Amino acid sequence: MVSSRTLYSLLVITMLTISGCARPTDSYRPVAQYPNSKIWAHRVSDVASGREAEARFEGIEVDLNYSEHQDLLFMGHELYDTILGLTFDAWLDSLNHPDSNYYWLDMKNITSANASLISHRICLAARRHHIIRRVMVESWDPLALQTVKDSGLRVILWVENNWLTGRSDKDWAETIRQQINTLHPDALSGDYHMFPLLPYTFPNENIHIWDTPREYNDTNVAHSRLIAQHPSVKVVLVDYPEPFEIE
Repeated sequence: MVSSRTLYSLLVITMLTISGCARPTDSYRPVAQYPNSKIWAHRVSDVASGREAEARFEGIEVDLNYSEHQDLLFMGHELYDTILGLTFDAWLDSLNHPDSNYYWLDMKNITSANASLISHRICLAARRHHIIRRVMVESWDPLALQTVKDSGLRVILWVENNWLTGRSDKDWAETIRQQINTLHPDALSGDYHMFPLLPYTFPNENIHIWDTPREYNDTNVAHSRLIAQHPSVKVVLVDYPEPFEIE
């Protein structure tokens, strides 16, 4: 007997396809779009910071957690942040011009088991706010990202930080290369310790780097600028109150 969860997942996939969010093959996927500025706001998680970020930055990174029993996406870095009750959809509603920005969605608790449900929720919110082409979903899980990608959304593969794990550059690169060859993500992401290794190892991939946490001062801005000047780097996340010129 087919479980109710399986039936619901199949229904979600069917709805995604009918709604136009799904793209069956890579041949239907447009090239990833980016704004003019590579400097994006990091960890924007509430209404006030969202309105402030949209007025100053072209790109915004948010943390999302999925509540399975509510079937909703909530803003927040930790699962317990769902108790604050701010859904992704409501947060987008609170912005003045949500369709004017680009979004990096750090999906914290996505798995291969809930990826189709999460994709459905992201697609519904993105279509309602006209930002389907401006959304990218990040995870370390290639299997989950494959489901997200199959739904028609762009995906960012979070890569292992070998500076922390102690793996050799060769072993690290081979693992990532295998994941790229299987998933074909729209971008790779890593923290500032992975610069310049990440873009120089994979110069043909779009690279996202978070240069955080850093206080807003000339020395730290110079460091962020150096990262952003690499041609493969498309996004640099910062905690600064405003973006800066790269050149």
